[in-house]
Amino acid sequence: RDITEQKIAEKIKEEFTEQLELKVKERTSELEIYQNELKYQVDTLNQVALVSVTDTDGNITYVNDVFVRLSGYSREELVGKNHRILKSGKQPQEIFKGIWKVISQGKIWKGEIINKAKDGSYYWVNTTIVPFFNVNGEIEKYVSVRFDITEQKQLQEKLKHSLIKEKELGELKSHFVSTASHQFRTPMAIIHSNSE
Repeated sequence: RDITEQKIAEKIKEEFTEQLELKVKERTSELEIYQNELKYQVDTLNQVALVSVTDTDGNITYVNDVFVRLSGYSREELVGKNHRILKSGKQPQEIFKGIWKVISQGKIWKGEIINKAKDGSYYWVNTTIVPFFNVNGEIEKYVSVRFDITEQKQLQEKLKHSLIKEKELGELKSHFVSTASHQFRTPMAIIHSNSE
């Protein structure tokens, strides 16, 4: 009887082990698919966006190649530094205080920032900063994803200047017509009165 119970227990253990191994294989396969998809998404993002990671003090711990290329700084020059290294001085300090206030409360910040590259040139980025939390619910780091919108901003600026010039030209034209009309009115009145 003990031998029969032992055989039954071994059979149950064997079936349980087989089922567990099957579940582990299925789950491993699902995780590999998920991991490959995530890797594909990260690789895609790294091709088109400036990505950086900072610690809770705002010090850069990671930058991708696009970030390095656009800023003109090497990875070594950026890691360990604060994003202030890129500050252009063309935006009020209140903007950056506002950014810090939002993200330090665990909220996502989105907006446009003008940065200064190592060579002194300026570039605009559409930025999203996302706080990441540890298992205790505390902010552990900030991940920034930025898209270069410099060309777009330059085109907007050209369009703005073009519209201003067009408005000035319209005002000048209106002034000329008004002045010319006034100056022609007097001689025309004289001619008209003499012809009567």
